[in-house]
Amino acid sequence: MSASASVFYFVNFNLTRIFVLIFREVVLDKELRQYSIPFVGLKKGTHYFNFEIKDDFFKHFKNSPIGESNLNVFVTFEKRDTQFDLLIDVEGTVKTDCDRCLKKIDLPVHYRQDIYVKFESIREQNPEDDPDIIYIGQQDTYLDLTQIMYEFSVLSLPLQKNCEETNLNENCDKEVLDKLNQKKDNKIQDPRWDKLKNLNLK
Repeated sequence: MSASASVFYFVNFNLTRIFVLIFREVVLDKELRQYSIPFVGLKKGTHYFNFEIKDDFFKHFKNSPIGESNLNVFVTFEKRDTQFDLLIDVEGTVKTDCDRCLKKIDLPVHYRQDIYVKFESIREQNPEDDPDIIYIGQQDTYLDLTQIMYEFSVLSLPLQKNCEETNLNENCDKEVLDKLNQKKDNKIQDPRWDKLKNLNLK
């Protein structure tokens, strides 16, 4: 291959890579743009929005603890002169394993929190270090809720996940529990510990 051909191949290859990366970003942006609120055309006052998030949503987040799911995010959006007040309510079900018997269950979840949105110019005048406050640019025309929806969905997961928590009030798989208990009972104890227990340390 000549030097000119090599240069052409190198440039063409890199341009292709750049195009693919840009294309992926555009596709990703379009897929997640549906989880935004275009606030410019909204009148002052209270508005209501409902978003549905399922498996495809969580695939955009690396190492997400949520996979198969059926969640609704209800947003109460109050537009004011200098800021927006949001009440975000996440509820639905998440497919997970029972912590006790490992059975697949549809676990009901719920999380609710207030969020306040202010413009960057306000932060410059009066800086606030509050995790419940989100700042957006003066030229922004929509509010992206993607990250907030993800974080609140994760926060909705209970510490303990078991069959009794489902809407059907299911019971744990008895056969699996019996096997787990049997393995626990049959666990071989190190005989050296038995000898130590018999020592008179007085």
